[in-house]
Amino acid sequence: MQVARGLELSAEAMKMLVENDTTASIPLNDIKVVSANIFTGLTILLQYTAASAGKDEGSSLEDQETLEVNNETARVAFKAISNVLSMYYALAPDNESATLEMSVLHAKIHKEPCEDTQKKVFTVNDTLFVVPAFNTLANGCEAGSFGVEVINSDFNPFRYSENSPDVGSEVVGLTVWRGRDRTPVHHLPEPVDMIIPRDTQRTTSTVYKHTGRIGSSDDIIVVPFRPQRARTALTILLYVTSTSHADLDLPHVQLVWRKASAPTVDSFKANNWTTVLPVPQARLYTLQLTHTYNNTNLTSHPYSWLLPSEALNVTELDIQDKTTFYLGVKYAAEDTITPVETEVTVSILESACVYFGEDSSHLWESDGCKVGPLSNTTHLHCRCDHLTKFAGFVPPNPINFDVALSANIAENPMGLIAVLSVFGLFLLGLLMARKADRTDLTKVGVTTPIGHKLNPDPDYHYIVTVYTGFRLDAGTTAQVSLTVFGFRGESEPLALRDDRRQLFGGGSVDSFLVSSEEWLGLLTHVHFWHDNAGPSPGWFLSKVVIQHVCSGRVDYFICNKWLALDEDDGRINRMVFVASPEEMADVSNLISERAAKDFHDGHLFYSVIGRPARSPFTRAQRLACCMSTVYSAMLANIMFFRQADNFDPPEPIRIMGVEMELPISLPEIMIAIESAAIVFPINALIVLLYRNAAPKQSSMPAGKHADTKDVKTQKTEQGRRCRLPWWTTTVAGLLAFAVSFVAAFFTVLYTLSFGRDKAEAWFTTFLASFVTDMILIQPVKVLAAAVCLGLLIRKPTTEEDPAPTEPAGDEEYLQIEAEQPAPEVAARTPPAGEDLARDRAHRIRRKRCRHLLKEMLLYGTFLSVLMVMSYTERSSLAFHMNNSIRRALEGSPTFLKISDPASYWTWLEQGVLPAVHCPAWYNGRSCEDNLTLPDHLTRAISPLQLRQVRTRQERDCSVPAAMAHVVAGCLDEYSAGEVDTGSYSGSWGVATNYTDHDNSTDNRTVLSPWDYTYGDVNNGFLYVGDHGVYSGGGYTAALGGTLNDSLRTLASLRSNGWLDNRTRAVFMEAVLYNPHANLFGVVTMTTEFSITGRVSTATELVIFRIHHDGQVLLLVLRMVLIIFLLFSLVREGGCSICLLLHPTYLVV
Repeated sequence: MQVARGLELSAEAMKMLVENDTTASIPLNDIKVVSANIFTGLTILLQYTAASAGKDEGSSLEDQETLEVNNETARVAFKAISNVLSMYYALAPDNESATLEMSVLHAKIHKEPCEDTQKKVFTVNDTLFVVPAFNTLANGCEAGSFGVEVINSDFNPFRYSENSPDVGSEVVGLTVWRGRDRTPVHHLPEPVDMIIPRDTQRTTSTVYKHTGRIGSSDDIIVVPFRPQRARTALTILLYVTSTSHADLDLPHVQLVWRKASAPTVDSFKANNWTTVLPVPQARLYTLQLTHTYNNTNLTSHPYSWLLPSEALNVTELDIQDKTTFYLGVKYAAEDTITPVETEVTVSILESACVYFGEDSSHLWESDGCKVGPLSNTTHLHCRCDHLTKFAGFVPPNPINFDVALSANIAENPMGLIAVLSVFGLFLLGLLMARKADRTDLTKVGVTTPIGHKLNPDPDYHYIVTVYTGFRLDAGTTAQVSLTVFGFRGESEPLALRDDRRQLFGGGSVDSFLVSSEEWLGLLTHVHFWHDNAGPSPGWFLSKVVIQHVCSGRVDYFICNKWLALDEDDGRINRMVFVASPEEMADVSNLISERAAKDFHDGHLFYSVIGRPARSPFTRAQRLACCMSTVYSAMLANIMFFRQADNFDPPEPIRIMGVEMELPISLPEIMIAIESAAIVFPINALIVLLYRNAAPKQSSMPAGKHADTKDVKTQKTEQGRRCRLPWWTTTVAGLLAFAVSFVAAFFTVLYTLSFGRDKAEAWFTTFLASFVTDMILIQPVKVLAAAVCLGLLIRKPTTEEDPAPTEPAGDEEYLQIEAEQPAPEVAARTPPAGEDLARDRAHRIRRKRCRHLLKEMLLYGTFLSVLMVMSYTERSSLAFHMNNSIRRALEGSPTFLKISDPASYWTWLEQGVLPAVHCPAWYNGRSCEDNLTLPDHLTRAISPLQLRQVRTRQERDCSVPAAMAHVVAGCLDEYSAGEVDTGSYSGSWGVATNYTDHDNSTDNRTVLSPWDYTYGDVNNGFLYVGDHGVYSGGGYTAALGGTLNDSLRTLASLRSNGWLDNRTRAVFMEAVLYNPHANLFGVVTMTTEFSITGRVSTATELVIFRIHHDGQVLLLVLRMVLIIFLLFSLVREGGCSICLLLHPTYLVV
């Protein structure tokens, strides 16, 4: 795999050099030689992967892993071949061809002006292509030049595919170029004809032959035949010879094809599958070839009959049941030749034109390709109307129903466990949701406060709706009272109390019908207070809405403050004035209201817990929608699991000279759209039916009544929502369960078809993505939507069941006649004076203690998670491995005593290289393993690497004559602006023609120690040293894999003066692995050279573990740690923002 990646990078580098016109100084012949060498290496690599896949076609885990590696290797190799051919296409002039040939792999590129209207014929290794006119393929000629890229392989490079054994011919590929880009071609009005050589040995062993004789019009030759594959075409060839009169013309014979029963004389008269041979000369299929192919034409055989696959319709069931088909041959009734003894040899050949679904299923598929009439035992004729598969639609993963339905679910239970777990959670949540829905029923409606006597005159009636905020502990256990003030007067203090239901809970909306003794006029403000009673008296009042019953006038009073002794300013009574239009349109109020509404009512999952009691969309209904959505998301996720990996990443784009990788590709966008099309419409319909269903009309049972007092209100139909019939909730429920069942069923089938390993990988991916989406992404999306809508739409949010609630046709405002005695319901005044101070001090102490206990619990949990995770990742052997590596690399001569370049070379040659190239055993025996440290356990994953950072030559500096005998030139301290990034040839005195820009785009795999390599190429990092901050780039020299190779490399570098007076830092880098301890070590040994000659050394050694035993536990701990960090970030960040925005801070 690494070889394939290296060749791909080399091909990509050559392609970029050619396309960017930076090859002027490079001979064209050298470019072709390098490209040919890359092509040769890719051919050998593809042969190896094909052979390896042929050996590993088992079902074991090791075999499957090998096939996956072959899959990725073949993909990378063909991408590299594509880059090589792109380079040749860029270099080729019009009307010219370029060919790359190996004994088993052949490639050809041809380039012509697009205006040519003639068919084109191309031949590559006995494979013939007849291509329509270029302007037809290109759908216009705006791009100028046009080209065709042809690849022919004598072997099957996609041997890892599940149905590769069905491929019995050479593999060919045809790609169209339009301008400088490859272009997809599909739905051609005229197909592309391909004549492909067959595998002679394979064809000989699979062709079915039968010989018979006919001597009269009643003789029938019956040929039984059992197809070996479904959906294939049959080519029937007849070889007719007269055994008694060789000079007579060949007779006309009639053929009939029947399924499951042998043909009779009568079946020749009434059968759709029949024909008469030979075909007349005028009706023979002819493939016309232009003057570009020797002025010849290809014509079908007169005694051949092609039965297309769609006509035969041979199914998989026919193959399993071994259904027999029969071919009947007899003299044709219209034949005027006297029947004579004739020998007929029948050859039946199954054929299918398939292409490799490289972008999707990695299977050989046949969509858009048909077998042509020129097919015979030596060549396959294919006619295709497309040259590429992907045309804007990404197909889902296929389900192998045979494997899924016959699989042992006990061996792969992941899918069943997943769907049953979701259903179990649904049942448990349903019990709690139904209980909460029953509780919500007591919170709905307008009530008259206990003890309050309504004024008989409805002109003095008001509906007061109180909104409690959604803050933590926003609800109160105290008795709330209010007084309403107007221009004409004020109401008496009203105790808002109802013993029949809980009032003023967190997020609740409570409506009261109250009246005043006198006309209040236009309302100005309200006075709210509570008696500070109960275990949790603090109350966060969001707003109050008061509607005059007769006139319908609505006034809003926005508070958004605490009435609590231990919150805000510590007040438990507040005056709230009527909101002005400017206050109603305030951005902060709009955003907070919209966010609260979206979280507690709009968001499907969050609203199961926070659903407003007045919403007709119950918690149980929301939970059913959640179940349907989760199952649909599971199905969409598994349908496209790993499908995006089958596509090449998007081509980078260049903006203002900077090359940028696109974060998402077109296939990924299509997968997102297709997944949304699966999940969204049906679930949106279910939610729509639930939300808009009218309540079911019910009458009060006999024997039950309540004494009521009518309140005449002026009802209006304005703003009333159009409701669906009540029975649509039943339809929505049936839809939800049907969607859930279908999605769960196919999810289980997919997991059984995938196999256990892939199914577990899918479930882990889905669970992680779903949890991440619910915890992190969805809250951000809801808040972002609230902010955007709040900024764009300066309009207060409206309630789904608008407040205040007016009675429906079967409802009346209730008032119990048996009123309580007045002293027990009188509005209590808030505590004052010493009592208030004592209560405030007590509440503050309680709050501090509670906060302290909570902080201690959170800190203890955080510390426990951090310690367990840290000690799980660390190993007690790391200390010993660290000491062992340091002793080996910092040994004799010691690294700490380096004083100049000469001592640095000595340390490398006598200290480092002998230590990392497996020194002798304790008994004197030599060690045959290379790159092994003295402990004979720790190995270097790759050869050691030296990376030098140096300053460039000062051009505008001259040495004074008095100092000429001391120094040869000027030297600069290291800085980012003085870094040398040039390219040199064998020594620092000979510069090449490469520019700095060329080096930044150079992706060569063999790094020269005289060429600067940027940090994004060699994956380097910034390093903070004693004399500067060094970038991750530099001049990199890789040492050899053996001791002798490393010594030769060091000798070459030393003799050519690789380290000189402009060297500012040298990094010796290595990656080590100890399989005994399962630990990795990353070593960076830095040597800094100052301009005054001082040398500073430092060793940075990091020991870590990648593979852990408790992977699941570690994953859970990391997720918990991330949640802790995000929580702390949000909390502390919010406090910091509030501090920064505080007026005192701004003034200071």
